[in-house]
Amino acid sequence: MSKAKIITSAGIIAAGSLLSSIKTPNLGFVLPSIAKSGLAIIPNDASNPDEQSLDTTKNFLKRKTNKVYHRFEEIPEISDKEAALYPREEYTYIINADKYQKDGTIELKRVLKKELTQANALSLMYRSECADYTPDTHEDQLVKYEVDLKLINPTGKYKGPSQMNDTGILLFVKYLAANPETRKYVLPLLKTKDGTKVETVAKELEQKFFTADGKIRNMDERDAVISSPVYKNLILKDHAWKTLASRKLKRFIAQEEIKRHKHLSNTTKNYLCLTELFPSEQALQNSLEEYNLAFFPLARPGKPKAIMESLAKSLNLKDKEGNPDATRLPTFTIAAALSHINWKGNGLKALFDAKRSERFMRNHNKLHQKLRIIVKAWVNGKGKTNGVDELAKLNIITPDIISQYQKIELPGAEKLAQNYQKEVIKAEQKVLNMQKLTVQAKAPSPKTLILSAKDFSKTR
Repeated sequence: MSKAKIITSAGIIAAGSLLSSIKTPNLGFVLPSIAKSGLAIIPNDASNPDEQSLDTTKNFLKRKTNKVYHRFEEIPEISDKEAALYPREEYTYIINADKYQKDGTIELKRVLKKELTQANALSLMYRSECADYTPDTHEDQLVKYEVDLKLINPTGKYKGPSQMNDTGILLFVKYLAANPETRKYVLPLLKTKDGTKVETVAKELEQKFFTADGKIRNMDERDAVISSPVYKNLILKDHAWKTLASRKLKRFIAQEEIKRHKHLSNTTKNYLCLTELFPSEQALQNSLEEYNLAFFPLARPGKPKAIMESLAKSLNLKDKEGNPDATRLPTFTIAAALSHINWKGNGLKALFDAKRSERFMRNHNKLHQKLRIIVKAWVNGKGKTNGVDELAKLNIITPDIISQYQKIELPGAEKLAQNYQKEVIKAEQKVLNMQKLTVQAKAPSPKTLILSAKDFSKTR
């Protein structure tokens, strides 16, 4: 932030000769030419508010980040004064999950994004399937996996880090076709049953999934689309991969088939082409995450939102209006519900367990421990053996987690997002107020003396 300008350079030069003959200890002074402009020289003494603000600023330096945090109480806070040192995109606000789960109160903390964990509700899904690695001290200790979008299980039946079968891949590609942001990447893979142009059908599908202003329609509306003729009209080309896959990808496919002593399905090979059709694997992963949150649960008998609503009712977690508030459940339980539906194809067991969980209320102090026992039964692989316990260490609700809650239409998610935004606005206003105070402290003091030429003659 630039300091308030006190005098012009031209004024300083013009003042030079007269200043040499005038001594005004502990006083401010202004030459006649400067006095007309209302500019003043601030006295250079210990009471100078500008010097005091400079001393205060010295105590606040941009911190070097070397660790990622998962606990609300451990992650360093950025104070209102410190916030002025950082661009807005470098910090964010998090919620104390322990307090929020206990009484619904939103306690915010302003933190650096680089020090904030990326663990979220999809973590268990990827944790179970992806390769482990040992993170460095500055990396996220809870996200201990490397996402491999070309991953194929030993049987060749399930593909990708969320382990889709051929039906799942077709549903994923249809979502990509309906989404105008990703449509161009999958059009070469698709055809229609009735011979209509693929792009025409894809645009029809877009209107059924998204509103005119690009917002996603509610899940009940999207549920109904699954059985519509326009949705069923889109299918994958059997041999699109033969013309689309690079030589490198074809070698990879051949190696995978040799390992399994069997041919991979054309759908599998078409899925592998997506890793080359997208501009980057990260872009494809982002789309896969969107699909897993908002589209994979469609037409499932037990959706994550239904499972978590039942669990919230069982645990008597409500908002101020008395409605079930599933956002007050620990993130690991929501993550387990997503994983269960992904791997089992439905959420019936999880829904059954959630409805029978009233017994947890008998000892609320051990709620987390008992919930972990229940939800581990919903999760497969490494997600069951240690993923749930790892995610249970997280007591932070991040903006990304709130966004995920909204995408799966978790009961209470919209209200949480609104209340969070209100608190963020209040916190940002404190930063603005602090900046205003700093500017005022650097402005000329009202006690500064403004002396005219007449005053100089009296002091000689």
